[in-house]
Amino acid sequence: MELTDFLLARLDEDEDDARGRRAAGASARAGAPVLAGPSGSAGSPERVLAGCAAQRHVVDAYRAVTAESAAAVAAGIPFVGVDTLAAAESTMASMQLVAASTYDRVLRWYAEVHADHPDYREEWRP
Repeated sequence: MELTDFLLARLDEDEDDARGRRAAGASARAGAPVLAGPSGSAGSPERVLAGCAAQRHVVDAYRAVTAESAAAVAAGIPFVGVDTLAAAESTMASMQLVAASTYDRVLRWYAEVHADHPDYREEWRP
């Protein structure tokens, strides 16, 4: 299992839980705050769902930037420029690597919330 797959599975669980709590809360007391969910998220089910959506955007951005970096490497774009075009391509490829590294760090922080999950891998620890 990849880190992104692990995170998406935990987000699915959190969303299912929040939707269940929202449905239960609608019949109990509308607008009442809901206590912490399985990932430690606090607040209303709507807030938990919004947080999950935001984390999904980060996972999607990570996947996009790593795909672009892989495509650049496959195309043979140099990481050290020799002329103007190569320098521009090198700069773009370097920026993609930095972005991928940053996203990777953020995903590891997200995953650490679930460190007690049986599918969590110690190699993902930030």
